[in-house]
Amino acid sequence: MQKPELKNVFTTLKNNSHEDNCPSCGEKGFVIGTSFSEDVLRCMACELCFLRKSIRSNTDNDNHWYEELIDCDQSLVDRFVTDMEKPYVAQLNILERLSPGRELLDIGCGLGIFLSIAKEKQWKVHGIESSEHAVQFAKKHFNIKYKQNLEELSQLGIDVIRLSHVLEHIPEPKDILTNIHRLLKSQGILVIIVPNREPLSATVVNWIRRIFSQKPKLTGAIYPDMHVLGFSPSSLSNLITPFGFDSIKISTISMGNPIYFPMFYDGLLSRKSIRNIPIKTLFMYYLPMFFDNLGNRFGKGQWIVGYFRKK
Repeated sequence: MQKPELKNVFTTLKNNSHEDNCPSCGEKGFVIGTSFSEDVLRCMACELCFLRKSIRSNTDNDNHWYEELIDCDQSLVDRFVTDMEKPYVAQLNILERLSPGRELLDIGCGLGIFLSIAKEKQWKVHGIESSEHAVQFAKKHFNIKYKQNLEELSQLGIDVIRLSHVLEHIPEPKDILTNIHRLLKSQGILVIIVPNREPLSATVVNWIRRIFSQKPKLTGAIYPDMHVLGFSPSSLSNLITPFGFDSIKISTISMGNPIYFPMFYDGLLSRKSIRNIPIKTLFMYYLPMFFDNLGNRFGKGQWIVGYFRKK
């Protein structure tokens, strides 16, 4: 008969047996470094990077986002739309070439700027967003009423589904990808924009750190409470295609790209004026993003943009 304390050890090991398994393919991951003291693992099969299962589920609730914008002036809203109208129209033009239909679902749609511009271009739009403040903002300023969840769309056939700045926040992505495939029409389009876990600037820094440590502190787009999955172009494809999608195009882009990442775009709302950016922020934050343009040709840009078609 096992001693009680030994039995407890075996129970703990059993409960933690899946901590290192990839949330994409289920294979084992190995530790490549740390982020804010938490282990970062890389799947041995599909290359996805991830945090341990117990850490991924501890992401912050994002409902506090946009709270400060609830009572903002209409002039600020107009500025958001003006700043992003040209790149968003360019993105919609790409989608119009790929899809004959014009029914769009934007998951994690934030304030609804992209949807408002799509609506002006005669798209039928739907949005899903967890921030209650963004829900109020979109209804007040754009007359767009968001859905609460994907189940509300169960009877619809969607032509295009967009996930921009979303997938890296989802601890267990399989359910949402299954539902996305179900909601899309045959030959429907899925567009995904995620940060590249290790763009060129981060690759250089991490390479130097690995010289001095077998388990380095990693820079890049994976960290607890926010980005719990870390993608490369190949790992994004490896995640999406098994759910019944063909890859149309996957590429990386960096700051200065006129369609997806204009100069000094903050990633969520609008572009900043270089005159209003502190020198330290300019060199420590924006300069590496611009440097990452050198890595675009070989998958080391700042962001990954993927287009997929439902089989």
